[in-house]
Amino acid sequence: MRLHKGLTTLAAGALFFACNVYAQDSMGSAAASPMSSSKMVMKAADRQTARDVRRVLTRTKGLPAIDIRVFAKSGAVTLVGTVPDSSQIDLAGTTAASAPNVKSVRNLLTVRVAGGH
Repeated sequence: MRLHKGLTTLAAGALFFACNVYAQDSMGSAAASPMSSSKMVMKAADRQTARDVRRVLTRTKGLPAIDIRVFAKSGAVTLVGTVPDSSQIDLAGTTAASAPNVKSVRNLLTVRVAGGH
């Protein structure tokens, strides 16, 4: 009987501790949530900017955008990849700059070597 009472007290104490830890974790997560939510909004905006840039690049005649990767962060866009002709490097940069919410363009495109992938 004494052992049973001791185990019950121990289990109740463990349950109380677990609930207390959970409550603190939930409160900590709630406090961090505004920061996380603003980061999520910024990342969503960056993804949208990158999509907008890809859209204008793929719709530009004379610019095969299949090998162009687009990265965006806070309106700063980076173009990475290859194009068949050197004139397309400048075309891609000016086209990307015309997309919505683009503040700057870092153009790291290079000319594709003949026979290369």
